[in-house]
Amino acid sequence: MQGQEWEAVLGGSLLNKIGVGVTVIGVALIPLSLSLLWVAQRFGWNAMAVLGAPVTYCIYLAAVAHSRGGSLAAAQTVLLIYWAAFEAFDVLDAARRSAWRGWVHALLPLNACGLLTASSVIWTVAAPGKIHQFLAIVAAAYLVSAVVRSRVLRPAGFPAEAGWIARVWAGGYEPAAALAALLAAVGIGAGCEKTLMSFAWLAPAAAR
Repeated sequence: MQGQEWEAVLGGSLLNKIGVGVTVIGVALIPLSLSLLWVAQRFGWNAMAVLGAPVTYCIYLAAVAHSRGGSLAAAQTVLLIYWAAFEAFDVLDAARRSAWRGWVHALLPLNACGLLTASSVIWTVAAPGKIHQFLAIVAAAYLVSAVVRSRVLRPAGFPAEAGWIARVWAGGYEPAAALAALLAAVGIGAGCEKTLMSFAWLAPAAAR
């Protein structure tokens, strides 16, 4: 979907304001998020960590909405740092092998939604024709997460009667691997569509 179409869908009110500059607030959120996660881990306040994920991404988008210009790579790097911090908290909590993880069960989907939503917005504004590159980056991130989770929570370490649902509930690698595969497939599809559209534009010219 091109930038003009997004403006039609969103009424233009948001995209006319958004830049991809990494503001002071966006960068300042990194140590604040890390501090929040440390306190949550230290005192077992898991609800704070889970609620902190969507709040962090929302504050970032609100800050970027008032910026102009800037680097797309820097903006995406900040978002990946947020994602890695919350993902690490989730993995470390899973490593405890607690029978009941409580609020932390919601962290992986909330973190994924936050990263994908914020990244989609800035890429739609800055590089609408390269969304497949963004999908490849996030797919690679989740592939790394799946590998780390498979080392922390080895399937062989679960009881023989435990199925994949039990491993997913415990924070295993399966959700991260599924996200990596899905995002890679969508990214490949988007890249192929762009290539086919390019050939479609070139074919008439070549036939002349």
